[in-house]
Amino acid sequence: MKQLARRTALIGTALGVPIGAAILGFSRTAHVYGAVQYCLGPEPLDYDAGGNFAITFELLARAVVYAAILTAVALPFGLAAQRRNTGPRLAAAIAVAAVAAAVVLVVDNPTSDKVAFFAEYFGRTDQAAAHCPAGRPPGSFQWLW
Repeated sequence: MKQLARRTALIGTALGVPIGAAILGFSRTAHVYGAVQYCLGPEPLDYDAGGNFAITFELLARAVVYAAILTAVALPFGLAAQRRNTGPRLAAAIAVAAVAAAVVLVVDNPTSDKVAFFAEYFGRTDQAAAHCPAGRPPGSFQWLW
């Protein structure tokens, strides 16, 4: 019974960390493009087929990169948890992955660049300056951008 609980915890952590990281990366990219749409005006952006493909690729790529980074950080603790002290080592794996996720969120900051790029690309620099003078939506957390 103890062996089953250990395996279940290991499998749950081994699946939870990369899936959670992928969701975090996907939502980070979706949030960036939401900010772009807010800053460039209420009318829909005219993404062509190439633009839609690029955004979809970026959503998936950032999800994969986040999953790879956070899994690599948590992997040593997960491997060590197979032998003994499973609970504390899995808790350490989750804690280290959470700290790494916070660092990756702060370091990976594409919002201002994306707003400036798409404002220039679509010719909406005046709208971007009016809606988002700092290159991000007003009222957003400064530390997150």
